[in-house]
Amino acid sequence: HLTYGLLLGAAEIFGLISVILVGLFFDPNIYTSTYDWTTNPFSYHPLLMTLGLLFCYGNAIILYRTFRQPPKLTVKILHAVFLIASLIIAAVG
Repeated sequence: HLTYGLLLGAAEIFGLISVILVGLFFDPNIYTSTYDWTTNPFSYHPLLMTLGLLFCYGNAIILYRTFRQPPKLTVKILHAVFLIASLIIAAVG
């Protein structure tokens, strides 16, 4: 199942890259009029939505397929942790 491993790695890399690129807007020298993190709380919206709904929720979905060896209860708890984190981060966003 080399293909699954390669696709999983690519998905994780693209997810991290998207979070990093959206997080770059945190730099006050980039897009200062639009994304002023200190005066505009809406500026947290893109980063938190990307982190919560794309990264955490996406990882929660693929946990069952990726971790087949650990006990099922452990995978369910990890799945729940990612879903709860996704919900909280998206709700704050």
